[in-house]
Amino acid sequence: MVSTARHDDPKLVSAVVGQWERVADGVDALTDEAFAQPSRLPGRTVADLVGQIVRSVSALSDAIAHPDPPPSPPAVAVTLADYLSGVLGVGVGAGVGAEMTAEMTAETARTRLRGCVVAAASGLDGADPRRQVVTPAGVMRLGEFLGAQVAEGVVHGIDLGGEPVRDALRLAVRTFTGLLVARAPGRSVEVRIPPFTAVQVVEGPRHTRGTPPNVVEIDPVTFVEVTVGRVGWADAVTDGRVRASGARADLRPYLPLF
Repeated sequence: MVSTARHDDPKLVSAVVGQWERVADGVDALTDEAFAQPSRLPGRTVADLVGQIVRSVSALSDAIAHPDPPPSPPAVAVTLADYLSGVLGVGVGAGVGAEMTAEMTAETARTRLRGCVVAAASGLDGADPRRQVVTPAGVMRLGEFLGAQVAEGVVHGIDLGGEPVRDALRLAVRTFTGLLVARAPGRSVEVRIPPFTAVQVVEGPRHTRGTPPNVVEIDPVTFVEVTVGRVGWADAVTDGRVRASGARADLRPYLPLF
């Protein structure tokens, strides 16, 4: 079973670019009035959300454009999990991105976002995923940073009500399942996210044959939403988006991840 996204996946670059292009299309489709409306995130407007999106894609285009970090003084290294916690954490303040949107009209935000996506697409052509880049949180391998970017792009695309690019959704799911495995190691619960992956998690008796006694089955979009706290586990179980069976199949102690 594949439990993590490969950051040298041959479709990673096209997935990142394609997903941010789709997000930019979604922002283009918003009316100016929509920017002032509440987003699906409590306490945050659509303008706040767009500001965060612009900041994230700007970070990508800047990281690609800048040379490798200088060897001295040593730059701070950051993990994919740490980076995603900073941009997707449930506790991130309601004002995230507001410092940008306060200075930008809706049209300026659209133009800047589209420009950053174009710059990123150009800069990523032939880029080495092993190369180190400087991100707002610290230094990461480019491939790992792209793994974080594709996950963030999928989450924010869903936040805007859009349908993710298939390869982007696949990579985001595998990134999040990898983090879930790290948080809840074990083999007593099988988590299935068809058609992309299945993983075993949670300490307890290991299942080896036949139908596992503890199974969670969940569609990819709902898995992403539950993972980042956009949808609560109990609500998703109640409305049937999560199908959980077995005494150990309650993943509330481990989710959301951030």
